[in-house]
Amino acid sequence: MDTGFLARITYDYYFLINRGYPSDHVLSLLRARYGLPKRLTTLIKRCIHNQDIAKTLKAKNIQDPSNIGGHIVVIDAFNQLTTIYAALSGEKVYLCTDGFVRDDLLAGPKYVIAYWKALTYYLAMALQRLAPAKAILVFDSQPSHSGEIAAKMSKILIQHGLPVEHRVSKHTDTDIIKLSRSSIVATSDTVILRSTKKAFDLANYTIRLSGLQRAITNIPLLLEREHTTWAERGGPVA
Repeated sequence: MDTGFLARITYDYYFLINRGYPSDHVLSLLRARYGLPKRLTTLIKRCIHNQDIAKTLKAKNIQDPSNIGGHIVVIDAFNQLTTIYAALSGEKVYLCTDGFVRDDLLAGPKYVIAYWKALTYYLAMALQRLAPAKAILVFDSQPSHSGEIAAKMSKILIQHGLPVEHRVSKHTDTDIIKLSRSSIVATSDTVILRSTKKAFDLANYTIRLSGLQRAITNIPLLLEREHTTWAERGGPVA
């Protein structure tokens, strides 16, 4: 995707929602003007938040990986593994306005199920560095074979000497939120993040640990540059 186009689209959306315009109305306006493809619409909805929400979610994000050691970590499995897969497969992932990294893939769980074995080894590498007291992987039960994949991944992680258990849930968000009361949550799901006290961007950490930093597009930086360009052109007076 052209970076200049992405900057214009995201800046228009960010500016308008922070002026109080309803997000759905803004998206409709952008679709009419730019003919947004579905993946770009998905990215905007996942990645661009108003300043108040972004500030609240940023405050929950544990920035220092050394603070994970000795704590229980609950992993929103499909959420985090899809983003790791995206970076590994050459897709762009995005640092969003709330400080969390997200992907714009549609039907993400199917990629996790297809490439579960490779993803397991990257997850093992990250967890070995982080050294949590325990990692609880929570999988959504809806995708086909999710229970089977969850069990296989857990088995390999345990063979790597990691204290891991897995759960397959019909109500993933609710179960993760319940578990978060005494643990740190690894997710980029905004619904879950709003209801947790502490979160860790495991996908971001794993991507960087794997040397794939270039896969991450920094949306706040794009917004800052686009605002500078807009101001230099004279803003609304031009």
